[in-house]
Amino acid sequence: MDENSRRKNSPYCSRANLERIKNSAYADALPIEEHMLLWTPTEAKEYFESKGNTAPDPQLVATRSLDDQLPPSDPTGPKKAKQELIFTLMCPCCDMIITDQMDRRDKRAEKKKQMAELEVGGAPPAAQAISR
Repeated sequence: MDENSRRKNSPYCSRANLERIKNSAYADALPIEEHMLLWTPTEAKEYFESKGNTAPDPQLVATRSLDDQLPPSDPTGPKKAKQELIFTLMCPCCDMIITDQMDRRDKRAEKKKQMAELEVGGAPPAAQAISR
């Protein structure tokens, strides 16, 4: 993994991020040091906004590595969020629509399950009975 992709997936601040946070907090007098590259954006923001009075626990920072990665994101999140938003925008009388959508989802899941069983088990049970 190259340096750019490793930094992109890192949960910690890059030097550029630290500069932006420092500038937004008007903390020009505070230096950016090497150990700060293991701080999260929240920790850096707290430090610069407090003008250096609040720093992350050094023992906690010592357990971190520049090779640490963010956990993988859930690709279904945006789709599910959109669906939930639509459902919350409906009036209470739309319960029938919501119930119908949920029933359709359950039927699609059942059909997928049956198709998976057919792929694993071969022919459907009715076809197996005819071939005997």
